[in-house]
Amino acid sequence: MAVKLDVESLLNAVGKDLAARGRELAPRDVVAEGGGAAGVADDRDVWVGVVNGELVSECGCSADELCVHGVAVALAAIEAGVVFDSQPSHERRDPEEQRFADAAARLDAGELVRLVARHAVHDRRLATGLLVSAGELGAPTEEETTAVHRMLVDARRIPGGYERWELRDLLDAGQDMLAELELLALRPVNDDVLDLVDEAARVWTSFLDTLYEARDADPESISAALAEVHVRLYEASELEPEELAGRLARLRPDLADESFLDVPAAYADLLGDEGVDEFWNLAEE
Repeated sequence: MAVKLDVESLLNAVGKDLAARGRELAPRDVVAEGGGAAGVADDRDVWVGVVNGELVSECGCSADELCVHGVAVALAAIEAGVVFDSQPSHERRDPEEQRFADAAARLDAGELVRLVARHAVHDRRLATGLLVSAGELGAPTEEETTAVHRMLVDARRIPGGYERWELRDLLDAGQDMLAELELLALRPVNDDVLDLVDEAARVWTSFLDTLYEARDADPESISAALAEVHVRLYEASELEPEELAGRLARLRPDLADESFLDVPAAYADLLGDEGVDEFWNLAEE
């Protein structure tokens, strides 16, 4: 929801002292960004916006709350006619996403539909996101999960099952696994999907010793992306902490000591204190 701030209401909201100090600064490069405004005040990069009806700032001064630099940028933004969008959370909009959103808003509806359809034909990620958003695609079917499982089985065979293979084959297999999991992450998550992401973790773990020993192979970017999607799918599953703890405890013995998955620390917010305790109880059995 667009919020039209005015100088008087802003100054009343932040208090006389902060308002006076903000007026003393002369911010520069103030522009609309991410539903709010960004600029430079006192040599600090600042973003200011409205979250849950309150003015907040993100500033290089590392203040935990609205700071004088944020007030200065807000005042300059108001004078420049910037309209703020009230946001439900303190997550700053991605500038690139906002850029494309602004561009899409300038298109005729029919033109936008044709553009999306044309690109969705060649972009599986766009096509999946589109169909999910339209309510035409739900959780993966048994046939779909079986196909991904078959891919994981074939990937696991690479280091020992094929007579001739190269390091590039392992990295390509990792990228293929990641691509499929990223698509699954766009859809409702069921137990079959969690089984697949756990199996992918096992397969990638089985590659790592070989990849780490090679001087010309860098698995880190794939490891980081697989770890991120693993957490994301666990989060989307909305399973109870006890069930998540059980899954992680069953997975842990199949991971290397220096695993690319940070178990259970990366899942602590999902598990909670009791879930973490349950994990360790199960892991030590």
